[in-house]
Amino acid sequence: MNTLFSTIAFELKTLIDNYERLNLRRVGSVFLLPTINFFELIIWKKWWAATLPTLTRLYQKNWATLRIAPSAETEGAINLID
Repeated sequence: MNTLFSTIAFELKTLIDNYERLNLRRVGSVFLLPTINFFELIIWKKWWAATLPTLTRLYQKNWATLRIAPSAETEGAINLID
């Protein structure tokens, strides 16, 4: 479980650290992905589909709430709320 969480945490950190390269816009604590549909990202990274519920539970229990809020306006967002 620790290895799985470490992998997920590393992938999220990499995504956030490289937001300029990925053409992301940051609005408060929300990272908008204007060029990548978040659901396509989940399909592309197939393990996301299996690990997202675990990741959400870990955030809810330990650190923050992970919300995925796709809409026509944002095309997808990762919202980390402390």
